[in-house]
Amino acid sequence: MEKTESYTSYMRSVLLGFLIFVPFFNLIEMGLPAGWSKIIRYLDEVIILLLLPLAATQLLKNRSSLDQVHWIITIPFVLLIISGMVSGFVNGNPLFNTVIGLFDHVKNFIVIYLFAAFFTEQVYIKKVIRALFVIGVIIAAVAVLQEVWALFSVYILNRDMLDVDNYLWRKLPMKHNAAYFSVMWRCGLYRASGLTIHPNVMGVYSLLILTVYLSYKKKASPLAVIALIGGVFTSVSRIVYVAFVFLAGVWGVWKRKWFHVLIAVPFIIMMFCFQHEPDADVTEMPVKNQQGEYNPYSVHYRIYAKERALTVWKDHVIVGAGPGMFGGPVAKTFDSPLYEKYNFTPNRATTDTLDQFWPYSLAELGVVGTLFMAALLSCISILFILRGLKSSDIELRNLWLGLSSFIFVVFIYTMGNGLNIAGSMFTYCALAGICLGSRSKSG
Repeated sequence: MEKTESYTSYMRSVLLGFLIFVPFFNLIEMGLPAGWSKIIRYLDEVIILLLLPLAATQLLKNRSSLDQVHWIITIPFVLLIISGMVSGFVNGNPLFNTVIGLFDHVKNFIVIYLFAAFFTEQVYIKKVIRALFVIGVIIAAVAVLQEVWALFSVYILNRDMLDVDNYLWRKLPMKHNAAYFSVMWRCGLYRASGLTIHPNVMGVYSLLILTVYLSYKKKASPLAVIALIGGVFTSVSRIVYVAFVFLAGVWGVWKRKWFHVLIAVPFIIMMFCFQHEPDADVTEMPVKNQQGEYNPYSVHYRIYAKERALTVWKDHVIVGAGPGMFGGPVAKTFDSPLYEKYNFTPNRATTDTLDQFWPYSLAELGVVGTLFMAALLSCISILFILRGLKSSDIELRNLWLGLSSFIFVVFIYTMGNGLNIAGSMFTYCALAGICLGSRSKSG
């Protein structure tokens, strides 16, 4: 019995350490030599694969404690995997590409089961929340400092915007130029990234931790709230601002504190300012013409990628072209033959995906797989709601119900980006796993 408890305690420590460092993986990767950076890039996936059999064994040992809520998550998860495998088989795709392509679609959802297997007592939840809160505040506070220093340097010290000394704790690419720095600014504000790799990543993570904190804490620290809201604001991201305004409305109605709604006003004003900003998502790309020749021209990458993905989907409506065949990192790595067939040139310089999750999902998984994906995401919210309603602990009840609303942030974000939101999606699924595994006394 003691050995079993020691083993589960060790696994909890491993998972908690993993959870703490996930937001920093991309930043660490950029600071390492090429060989080591590849190890860090795939470290989360390797750890998920290594821990999966251990978690499966643990869940089978405790299968008597599993309840109906587990099936709410498991059924759409299994159906998603089956539909992906069927799609690969129907299209005659290589099994290896199908399997790793499908893994890229479901890896974050596997995290739910990893944490559900080892976090089976409510007593550990506070430790997790405390650790996430500290990390979130640090990341957001650094972003605020980056913003203040950049504004001070440019507007008070009159430094050139291209001066690298304006940008604290930010790893710049070796070939940075005026175009790169112009993308880092929007509406006169610097797009801070905190200790993450990108402003969007930092903004969504700050928003997630802010949701956790405001839901869980009855009396929130004003400084902590200011830091986290500052992290959201300094991302200067359209999609993050839309998500924040939505959540502020939810908090205002749910907690009946209209101060939450008032906080959203500056974000709404900034969203109007964004309408007058030129879209930076224009990339010089060599795209084939009708004669098969490559001609470089300016193209809006997301629109271009969306159009090509929907064209692929129209030819594979029901089950898609198969996982790993169009739009994801697997298709890019193995140079999918569909890229040539559909005259698609992936943006190899800046992103591994289309930055268009739902068109990408339709292209690879078809209507069937995409519906299962949407159902699985929705079931995460249902999981939080059911556990929250059954919880006899007021703090946990509020936490789970608050986190149920964050799924709307995921849906909003994936309208213009990928699902694998560095750090945030992993953390959200980890919290869903803790929620699934640690049943309430009354539940």
